[in-house]
Amino acid sequence: MAQVNLNGKLISAETAHVPIVNRALSYGDGLFETIRAFSGKMPFLSYHYQRLIAGLKQLMFTVPDDWTLGYLYQEIRRTMPSGGNHRIRVTVWRSGGGLYLPQSQQPRFLIEAIELADSQFTLNPLGIVSDVSQSVILARHAWSSSKTLNAIPYVLAAIEKKKRNLDELFLRNDLKEIAEGGAANVFILTDGKFYTPDLSSGCIAGVTRAIVIEIIVSMGMDLIETPLMPEDLEAADCIFVTNSISGLRWIRKFKDTTYTMHPVLEEINQELNNRVESYKFESEYDNTN
Repeated sequence: MAQVNLNGKLISAETAHVPIVNRALSYGDGLFETIRAFSGKMPFLSYHYQRLIAGLKQLMFTVPDDWTLGYLYQEIRRTMPSGGNHRIRVTVWRSGGGLYLPQSQQPRFLIEAIELADSQFTLNPLGIVSDVSQSVILARHAWSSSKTLNAIPYVLAAIEKKKRNLDELFLRNDLKEIAEGGAANVFILTDGKFYTPDLSSGCIAGVTRAIVIEIIVSMGMDLIETPLMPEDLEAADCIFVTNSISGLRWIRKFKDTTYTMHPVLEEINQELNNRVESYKFESEYDNTN
């Protein structure tokens, strides 16, 4: 029977419960992170931790002194003691009651781990089909880059994507710029240069987005963070999306334009896997204070 970690206590997922007076339920007052574990290793945990803590501070939570990177690592490892490949979700919400004005700024957390089959990122052999959302417009605000519990735009985008029989749906902001995919950041390659929407577009500050930017720059290629319009995607030589679970996925069709997979994507994907394989996670975080 699967276990979850509720505020540091391991309990059965079937019997776990939270109080009815819950600000996550009432107001979506919190954040979450989705982290991938490879054979028990979480090579990109520090990126997730930094984004989580920055988001909590921005939302005016009081972050406990013992909520260190090492603490998060240990609590996740307790949730998946056998190691293995997992999709891990860390949900954090503000404790206590109150109406819009909270009675407490202290966080509470839930950690869940779902088993995955693969121990590495696999680039999709067949490209995916995409278009622009007809119903969802992303709002741009100071916390757009954080993964808040208010995920209504992405829920509606997922419903629209299914109705239109698409693999990916790109979301625009109020300026009609492409901000991101339904659950992924977007990159294009045009005339030998990579482009991705900057964070002011309203996109999530994706962990894999940040790592892929590092990899592209380390390869000596140009990477420009800039607003993108749908016409930029149609004119691109290659489009791909990134997230923490799937890694890279290349786009075969956007609207009426078709693309082929560029060989450089295989190089980027291989470097992602190299980072997974070479990371000495336990030695770095077991004793983090």
